Amino acid sequence: MEIMNADPGRAWSGRELAERLQITPRNLLTQLSEWARLGFLTHAGTGLYTLTTHPPQPETTTPTMIERTRAPDMRVALTSPRMA
Repeated sequence: MEIMNADPGRAWSGRELAERLQITPRNLLTQLSEWARLGFLTHAGTGLYTLTTHPPQPETTTPTMIERTRAPDMRVALTSPRMA
């Protein structure tokens, strides 16, 4: 996300981001798609993503449900109230 924050209005290609991060494009494209589904990114076209201007709001949970939290590296971590 730091790379995308450098130019927040720009649509970034998954391949360009993968190249800059020196990782496999397929793996990153899968992750970018998931982040777009969760609302952290916006799918701007085939293989293109932009930062979402309004990040998603946290889900409301009950003690018996699993709560989704955003980890610092933008991966989605799953925690339960018993684990917190």
